Amino acid sequence: MKVAYKKNGKIYCLNTLDGSGIPEGVEKVIGEFLDPFYRQAWDIKDGKLIIDLQKAKNTVHEKRRALRELEFEPHDQKIAKQIPGWESAEKERVKIREKYQAIQIEIDSCQNLESLNKIVLK
Repeated sequence: MKVAYKKNGKIYCLNTLDGSGIPEGVEKVIGEFLDPFYRQAWDIKDGKLIIDLQKAKNTVHEKRRALRELEFEPHDQKIAKQIPGWESAEKERVKIREKYQAIQIEIDSCQNLESLNKIVLK
């Protein structure tokens, strides 16, 4: 059986045949696990395993920042090394910042997981 339980504010997941390994006195849910992309956003509420929207937004923001850094990297190298044309690299960085700022606004305005997933899948 699949069991999720909450201990010290964290959600732990366990596959167990007989329920062993689950600490006594913790809130637990038996059933299917949720989307692992949002693993850090899982919570237990009213006896159900849920995805906390604010925590899910934080997860998406972390991914957004990582993608932005990847796009910055070639431009950062040009700027740091002052390779000819490095001034245009800064202009490209501005475009990248604006692109990801717009995505940040979209993420912050999401009212539910479905709208957040649409951003993730873009």
